[in-house]
Amino acid sequence: MFQRRRETLHDHIFATYNQLRFGMFFLAALFPFVLWLPGLWIWGIELQPSLSAYYFASPADDPYAFPTRTFLVGLLFAIGSFLFLYKGFTKGENRALNVAGVSALLVAIFPPDREGSAAGFMAQLSVHGTAAIVLFLSLAFVAIHCADRTLQYLPSRHRHLKRSFRVFYRVVGMLMIVSPLAAFGFTWALGDRARIVFWIESFGIWVFSAYWLGKSYEMSLTHAEERALKGPSARPKENIDQPIVGGTLEPAGA
Repeated sequence: MFQRRRETLHDHIFATYNQLRFGMFFLAALFPFVLWLPGLWIWGIELQPSLSAYYFASPADDPYAFPTRTFLVGLLFAIGSFLFLYKGFTKGENRALNVAGVSALLVAIFPPDREGSAAGFMAQLSVHGTAAIVLFLSLAFVAIHCADRTLQYLPSRHRHLKRSFRVFYRVVGMLMIVSPLAAFGFTWALGDRARIVFWIESFGIWVFSAYWLGKSYEMSLTHAEERALKGPSARPKENIDQPIVGGTLEPAGA
């Protein structure tokens, strides 16, 4: 009976991690569309110059209503909460995810400059803009320096995928650095004269989404979380020199 309850608890914890990852994947994948399409179809709000511009986007017949703000803030709070609740496999990864989660909440709480993205260089260095950059840089750190820590637990039949996963994480990390910097540069140079910033920011969000989809697939192959839950006895023979320490996966000598 005790063993059955323990296995049920393991299943619940494992399912929680899966749902957090897939939740971030779906929320990020739909993020731009949830702002753009309802705003256009329901309130007649044209495509905005950036994602942040939806904070103060208003219908033509009611300039004091900001209906899409609810979607923007709600999505950021959901993603930020998921990032904070998701625990990494190393202390560095966990801290970076916590920083990313708090940054997403700050992006939601502190609005952009209401005068628009053309308000100037210093306006982009507000809490809103700075937190957005920190959010992406934190996730880039996770993708480049932390994501491949569980690749050592790939079963022998999937070892050929290790290089592919590593390249994927590196590319995703670099794109998450380039995207906010490119958006920052285009906003500073063009202001409200072009909507390219919306698509650059959307691309960055989709890269974030792709990371969690890829990570979910990798974890389904490594079963790293299940091994961490079951303790050292779950170590595969080929990884016996890489113990699970204190319920977390750590390589030997770490």
